[in-house]
Amino acid sequence: MTQEFDFYSVADMSEYAGKWVAILGNKVIASGDDLKKVYEEAKKIASNKEPLFTRVPREQETLIL
Repeated sequence: MTQEFDFYSVADMSEYAGKWVAILGNKVIASGDDLKKVYEEAKKIASNKEPLFTRVPREQETLIL
C-alpha cells in the first residue's frame, strides 16, 4: 500500500463525489470531471513524484479496487 492509498481509504472524500482526484502524500492536489485535465494539473504540482489518480464514487456507486 502507498501513503496516498492509505490517505484515500480513511479520508472524507464526499466533497469530491463523482470527480477525479489526484492525491500526493496526505493531500488532494487536483480534482475535476476530466481525468486528462486533473492529470495535467497534478503533474505540474507533483513534478517528478507519482500521485494516485482515482475517481471518487457518488453515494449510490461502488468503487471496486
